[in-house]
Amino acid sequence: GTLTGTGTVKNQGAGPAGKFDVRLALASEGATQIDPPPGLKPVIWLSGTGTVNALAAAASVATTVPATVPSTLVPVRINFQLNGSPVVPGFFPDYGDVYGSRTSGRLYGWNKAHTTVTRDRNKVEDQRLDTLCHFHTGGVWELGVPPGSYDVTVSIGDPAYASTYTLNVEGVSYWAAIPLGVGQFQQLTKRVTVSDGKLSLDQGAAGEMATRINYIEVVPVGRYAVCALA
Repeated sequence: GTLTGTGTVKNQGAGPAGKFDVRLALASEGATQIDPPPGLKPVIWLSGTGTVNALAAAASVATTVPATVPSTLVPVRINFQLNGSPVVPGFFPDYGDVYGSRTSGRLYGWNKAHTTVTRDRNKVEDQRLDTLCHFHTGGVWELGVPPGSYDVTVSIGDPAYASTYTLNVEGVSYWAAIPLGVGQFQQLTKRVTVSDGKLSLDQGAAGEMATRINYIEVVPVGRYAVCALA
């Protein structure tokens, strides 16, 4: 799928011709900027020779252009929630449905239906933490992404009930049998590598409905979208 929005292209006067420092703020992504890790510049190929030459003629010229960006190269934020609950700005909702294509153009979901174990507790103000999805025994959640490295942030916890949490992301242990009390939450970011086109989450051998996930943020490492000048 693709995301369409408006991007700002600025020539920094460095690098091979046709390469520029680019920031894209897409309305469909909650105006989230596609920025590089600290210390790295995003290098994005531009098409449209005339426009590129015009930009290259100035030392520092900014212009706003329409852009179509492959959705798989944009950071994705997904909130696990009850169907019908308010959607968190900047996040796509996961209602516990089986893996498949969503209206956002993203591919994500569960290996079996989890629609009956989503919750909106109405206990805390932050909707990201007030909503959650339990893991069924043997439950696996997946997000379709190109092979590569990703910085993945996950939040766990429950504002209404205590439990013991285990979570693995693409085989990397985030938590192993960690007890959390009522209203206790933990967030953790690790870098993982995907080789099969799907980022996978599971709760290992934990029991039915033991682990509750609030939200996930997935940021591609070292890859940036292609911006096509209109």
